[in-house]
Amino acid sequence: LERKFNTARNLVPAPTVTKQEGATYGIISLGSNEPAMVETLDRLAGQGVACDYMRIKALPINNDVHTFVSSYDKVFVVENNFDGQLHQILQLELPEFATKMVSISRCNGLPLDADWLVEAINESK
Repeated sequence: LERKFNTARNLVPAPTVTKQEGATYGIISLGSNEPAMVETLDRLAGQGVACDYMRIKALPINNDVHTFVSSYDKVFVVENNFDGQLHQILQLELPEFATKMVSISRCNGLPLDADWLVEAINESK
């Protein structure tokens, strides 16, 4: 089973990364949150908080996620999930970085919105 997961890491779609000059934080999220994340990144940049953004497209994660997380002192894991499952998966997959990953999760039946995300990220910096 482990061999299958390791093989799949190289076959699933790779995550995409959006970089901003002078980024001090990383943000990881999933595809369905993309519209809110684009607006959130713009608003944070307007406040002088540059963040690089990784959109995970599939699991299991590949080495790109390891490289991304290792590049920042703090990485926000944004998800529309009550339990913060992506955050938990990343902590299990990357235990050496578990303390630098911060869960930004909410599940109220509605899509995530930039107002809430900007506030939650600013409170967690």
